[in-house]
Amino acid sequence: MALVPLQLIGRISEHERDIFWKNDLPSSVSLCRPIKLIFLKESAQLTRNEVEKVRDQIKNLRPTEILQDGRTITVYSSLILSMMDTKVVNDLTETNSQSCSFCGKSGKNLNDATNDLNETNAEKFSRGFSPLHCYIRTMELFLKVAYRLEMEKPTWRVAKSNEAVRQREATIRAEIKRRLGLRISEPLPSGGNSNDGNTSRKFFKEWRTICEITGLNEDLLERMYIILVIINCKSDINVEVFQNYLETTRKLYISLYGWYPLSPTLHKILVHGGAIAKHSTVPVGMLSEEALETRNKSIRKFREFHSRKFSRTANIEDVFQRLLLTSDPVISLMNRKNSDSPLNSLPAKAQELVILN
Repeated sequence: MALVPLQLIGRISEHERDIFWKNDLPSSVSLCRPIKLIFLKESAQLTRNEVEKVRDQIKNLRPTEILQDGRTITVYSSLILSMMDTKVVNDLTETNSQSCSFCGKSGKNLNDATNDLNETNAEKFSRGFSPLHCYIRTMELFLKVAYRLEMEKPTWRVAKSNEAVRQREATIRAEIKRRLGLRISEPLPSGGNSNDGNTSRKFFKEWRTICEITGLNEDLLERMYIILVIINCKSDINVEVFQNYLETTRKLYISLYGWYPLSPTLHKILVHGGAIAKHSTVPVGMLSEEALETRNKSIRKFREFHSRKFSRTANIEDVFQRLLLTSDPVISLMNRKNSDSPLNSLPAKAQELVILN
């Protein structure tokens, strides 16, 4: 578990607020401060217990008072539990990986946009999008659709022994690797596969080339690129315009590839995306789980190269100390360069969906 500071807001008057400081790189590990490091087998019950402990600690937080120049400055802390991947969310909501953690729909029902959720319940939508995994899972969905496009009657369920689909998959993966240098679904020596954040981001950024290779609809893939850019950006979203854009995209997907149901991740984006953006207290892109995911690589590296090996306790202690050192705010902010304004890097169509400050 870790904490990333996002912004410091000052109250100028009763109705006036001003942002004194804002983390322009919230997905960076440079300010990802460790809270707790546990050496236990992961389980749903362990996840729920630890999250409940954190929630209790958040409730018991007290304001910090600082005396400066004869004035008392009071600092209040507002924490958001958002750096969670799909597995953790499923454990907390007691849903499986094939169903939506918000409405519980699964299978072909995921194509349906109707729901009886109370979308005024801010707490239910506070977890955000898990923006990094949205990129990866959406890429994998569109690839699965592309592998089946040349079937006489495309269908969702295909036997692993289907030679035509297997051959088309191999052809598409080889062509993507040749033209874009992306390795798709290749196993890695350390475990897992090559479908990571950088791969999926480039996949959608080069949507024209991907459409040429796979035969996917250009309008749909461009719209998905815009949506994914929006939920990963650090600007406030124009909720009403964004919701209309999501619904139009959902209808386009169903008209083209309705035979392959939306994945739970894509359903969450296209159906519940407007409610998530509406209830987010900060831009949804600032609630990315990427910093914590990157920290997993740091932990493996620190355990191997920067920790004592004669004791499990000493090993974990050294790793924790190294995590604290590499995320020290004084050191990190000393050499940090201001990033470009996120609006400068947004595609023109994406800028129409955000609020320009």
